[in-house]
Amino acid sequence: MKRRKRNTKKKHPKDHRFKFRGRYERKINNGLIFLPKIYVTYLNGRIINLITAKRGILILIPGDKSLKGVIEEKIRKLKSIQPEIQFSYLTIVRLKRENRLYIPSNIRKSVGLNTHEVIVVGCGNHIEIWDRNAWEREMRKTDGE
Repeated sequence: MKRRKRNTKKKHPKDHRFKFRGRYERKINNGLIFLPKIYVTYLNGRIINLITAKRGILILIPGDKSLKGVIEEKIRKLKSIQPEIQFSYLTIVRLKRENRLYIPSNIRKSVGLNTHEVIVVGCGNHIEIWDRNAWEREMRKTDGE
């Protein structure tokens, strides 16, 4: 009797509409951040595109290598229409062991993630990592409107 090989590859959930939700307080130690376990379900084994936004925000978009060109093209188009937009494509990374994401020091410096405390926010199809001070300033600004 032959035994079937089990497919040990983790399957990603099929519903991609609302993957990332919620807000979590995290710490960055030596460039490593523990992401919420609920996010790791979607990120494990995938390439993660890191994109800088305005000062204090790093955007994570899961995908594959083909997504890199699409992202760069969208950024170019946005900048041609609105030159004040501060997006710039940075790099692709993968999750490290134990649900950790490594953010290189040059990226942390360029975005302004200098403090050890950050806010991780799920925004549907992407994740934003905010410097805690930038998050609090933004919340005060939106509460004041």
